[in-house]
Amino acid sequence: MFGTKFKIMRLLSSLTFRLQAITITLSLVGVFFGIKSYLHVLDQFGSEKAFSFFNDLMVQVGVALFFNIIAALIIYRIATSPIRKLCEIMRSLSEGKLDVEIPYVEKGTEIGSMSRKVAIFKQNAIDKEKLEEQQQIQESKTKEEKKRTMERLASDFEKAVSSVVEIVATSAIDMQANAKNLSQMSDQTSEQSSMVVSATEQTSSNVDTVAAAVEQLSASIGEINSQVSESTRISGEAVVKVRRADATVSTLSEATQQIGDVVKLIQDIAEQTNLLALNATIEAARAGEAGKGFAVVASEVKNLASQTGRATEEIAQKIATVQAVSKESVEAIQSIGEIIDQTSEISKMISGAICQQNEATEAISKNVQQVFVGTQEVSSSILNVTNVASQSHMAANEVLEDSNKLLQQSELMRTEINSFLHKTRQD
Repeated sequence: MFGTKFKIMRLLSSLTFRLQAITITLSLVGVFFGIKSYLHVLDQFGSEKAFSFFNDLMVQVGVALFFNIIAALIIYRIATSPIRKLCEIMRSLSEGKLDVEIPYVEKGTEIGSMSRKVAIFKQNAIDKEKLEEQQQIQESKTKEEKKRTMERLASDFEKAVSSVVEIVATSAIDMQANAKNLSQMSDQTSEQSSMVVSATEQTSSNVDTVAAAVEQLSASIGEINSQVSESTRISGEAVVKVRRADATVSTLSEATQQIGDVVKLIQDIAEQTNLLALNATIEAARAGEAGKGFAVVASEVKNLASQTGRATEEIAQKIATVQAVSKESVEAIQSIGEIIDQTSEISKMISGAICQQNEATEAISKNVQQVFVGTQEVSSSILNVTNVASQSHMAANEVLEDSNKLLQQSELMRTEINSFLHKTRQD
């Protein structure tokens, strides 16, 4: 923009010089025609007329030159000098010197208008410089923010990829360990397969012995089952008898309880009789001689009441003893009944278990036959296992080799990533 305006100012300046040149040229043309007129007058009218004409011509030329000089000075002062100065200012502005002063701004002429335009150009240049400074600051901030963002992204990338590389390396190490373990297990499998083959042959020879033992076990279980059935029957009869004894003892306990009630009633009567005899003795003593016979009878009644009381006490003690024994008998009979019930239940459980055992024995017999067949199949399967173990050993070696390659690749990846992050952070 400054370049275009500067060109316009230079064009105006050159135009001003052209106007001055045109003015001077016109003056010279006038002088030329004046001299030509003088020569014509000199030729036509002689030197006297020509001299007078020459004087007039010189005066006219002098006046014309004077006005031309004045006009040139006026043009120079009004147009050429300000335009040249404005051109210098425009050149300074184009060179970035924005501290120059703009003259003629207050004038109302075309030069003043041009000066104001130049002042606008200066202000635009200042604004542009400020804008460029702001843009540089913003670019610096953007660059710094971009750098921080790249640093953050590089750090995040480093964390993420480093963990992946570590996982890959760890997986490679685990693969190595697993491959070694697989190889060892394959060798052990081969050894165990050989041992299983020999054990299978031994199992086949033992199957017949197991079958004979199972038949003997089945016969023994049948005998035990019959004995348990008889024991269950006897336990049932014992339960019935115990329940009868329990009922009898319960009746005896109730009878002794009733006897105890009667004895208590007799004790109450003896105590009342004793009180009546005591009262009769007191009344006989009051009667004197007349009451002696009554006193003797009262004394006998008292003795009889005392004997009755002692007898009832002994009876009560015996009855208490009988009741205690009856209670213990009832408890013992109930305990026996519970034990017999438990025994019966156990017998039933044993019988059920024996039935299950019998079924299990039959199943064992069938399984023994199946085991015999299975041992033959195991022998053939073990051969296949041996072949598979050999193949597993070869596969383990291949996995070990691949894991070594994977570990090398993970180390190479780690190196490349570190180089990439270093370049990214430098940029």
